Amino acid sequence: MQIDYRNTKVPTDVVIKEAEAGLWDKNVTFALSLDKINFDDDAKVTVDDKSGLKVKDVKTTKGVVTFKVDSKSDDKPAEVTVSGLTLFMDRNLPAGAYDLDVFSPVMLGAADGNRETVTDQKAPIADNGFLSQDILGKSTTKRVVADINDDFYSTTAKAGFVNIITAGREDTDSFTTKVVVPVGEKYIVSGENKVEIDVPAYINANGYTMLPLRAVAVALGINTNNVLWDQSTRTATVMYGSKIINMTYGQKVVYVNGAMIPATAAVEITNDRMFLGLRDLGNALGVTDITWDQATKTATLNGGK
Repeated sequence: MQIDYRNTKVPTDVVIKEAEAGLWDKNVTFALSLDKINFDDDAKVTVDDKSGLKVKDVKTTKGVVTFKVDSKSDDKPAEVTVSGLTLFMDRNLPAGAYDLDVFSPVMLGAADGNRETVTDQKAPIADNGFLSQDILGKSTTKRVVADINDDFYSTTAKAGFVNIITAGREDTDSFTTKVVVPVGEKYIVSGENKVEIDVPAYINANGYTMLPLRAVAVALGINTNNVLWDQSTRTATVMYGSKIINMTYGQKVVYVNGAMIPATAAVEITNDRMFLGLRDLGNALGVTDITWDQATKTATLNGGK
């Protein structure tokens, strides 16, 4: 995300799954918060139509989204979806990843429902129940919000839920560094620097030079937190300057800030790595000077720099 607007929309929903039916008691409060970032305006909270669970008192107070359970689930565990989230983006926030916390003050033993009381609590957690579920509904790793059998707890539901890029509107939209990519070698040359990469570029069956997306992006100076992978859709996202670049395995198209750009080669996955055509990556970064040396099998971006 770019620090530009007060009402920055969150493009994904947050799904909270009940570990077992009837676990969440009536009047239990749930809260969603971000480190150093406030949620802005009221979110929408909906419940599945099979569990029987109902919620009430959905509101945003001091940057924290909260809601209460109005009636317990019956025979099936509930699934609560929080959508329509917006953020208040302070322009002084440093670039990087910001974690999403999802917690229940009552279940964590904070009788007054105050988040700081939960966070600062030093004594063992009271036997007031626990949450143990995949907060976003897709991860195979359980993120425990509180465990009644342990003195340790974590309210982090999704590390790096928000990634902030340093670039503002004044930054260039184009990548200007000279980059040399020798096919078959586990390195590229970025400017004056030789940068090692874990998998080499190759030429595919259709004759296109394919680059390992994450390795090259990081080698070009893009923060690793700004190169994202969604296993469920097999989609990679690169956030560079004012650009958000999306590409999906098998598709012959790249999206830049939502605009569709036809690609010369379909996105491929080789050795568990996503590869994108050289010219397609260059075009997405705003590079028009792209050359190929057949004799040395070397591709160059911004060769005139």
